[in-house]
Amino acid sequence: SSKSAELAAADGARTFFWPLGPGADRQLAATLETVLGGGPPPVAGDIEVPMGRQLPCRRMWLGGAVRAAEFSYEELCVKPVGVYDYIALCEQFDVVVLTGVPRFGTADENAARRFASLVDVLYDRHRRLLCTIDAPPRELFAAIRAQYSGGLEEAED
Repeated sequence: SSKSAELAAADGARTFFWPLGPGADRQLAATLETVLGGGPPPVAGDIEVPMGRQLPCRRMWLGGAVRAAEFSYEELCVKPVGVYDYIALCEQFDVVVLTGVPRFGTADENAARRFASLVDVLYDRHRRLLCTIDAPPRELFAAIRAQYSGGLEEAED
């Protein structure tokens, strides 16, 4: 099984919510509220990342027992954000919330690779990911897998 699947099973609670839309948004909000356990409202700000750069963040929960930061898929996966940025997020937050992850098309390969890296970094550092996605996790990469397998599905692990 993949790290992504193991991460999704962490704490026995769902990590990925699909398909994109109001239902997934509500499930994510309810799960986040439970994880945060109350505390002050979120604030916007800049997060220090390597090489003197800053990552803007619209919503950060900093005052409670659990620190969380929310980003859009574009902010963490489409823009040129990398593994060292993800590690910096893990050093500052317990939970990363990622919204709006699409099904990856063949043109989304770099963003898909960043998404996979983000999931791996969070998993390796025992951080929680809460994420709204457009399809069940194994379907997100179907188009890219098909491109490389000549349309043949990979064998199960």
